[in-house]
Amino acid sequence: MQCAYIDKNGHRCKKTAVEDSRHCEDHISPKNSLRSYLLHHVPLRESSARHAASEIASLRDEIAITRALIEERLNLITNNSELLVACGQVNSLMLTLERLIQTSVKTEEKLGELLSKTAVVEIATKIVGILSEELKGIEGYEVIVDTISERIGNVIEQTV
Repeated sequence: MQCAYIDKNGHRCKKTAVEDSRHCEDHISPKNSLRSYLLHHVPLRESSARHAASEIASLRDEIAITRALIEERLNLITNNSELLVACGQVNSLMLTLERLIQTSVKTEEKLGELLSKTAVVEIATKIVGILSEELKGIEGYEVIVDTISERIGNVIEQTV
């Protein structure tokens, strides 16, 4: 099958499309890039791929694109005058990003994709309990379990 890409002049790419795709290797988004968009602007595609974090619906794609747009807009600024001119656009994009993130968090909570801090602490406590049971026969296991417990607690505190 021929690549479905059509350039600005209306000319269709003559290369063969990649298997299970409508586009050739030159016009397909990278595997780690957004699934909902075929981005041809390389810096935008790379930037959005960096910002995409998870597999949760297309909201994550929208968040990644908004972050990429903010980054691109900020990278265009070369002096204080341009900074002042960009403030309105950047502010609007930041508000959009905030709404998208709030919506994503609410969606993840409804789908049970997010764990509360209490749930994370409960899981850690159970892990430490399992370690304690498994290491019980080793001399001085309490010190090992305490050290591991403290390290897990620090990770939770830093992450949550």
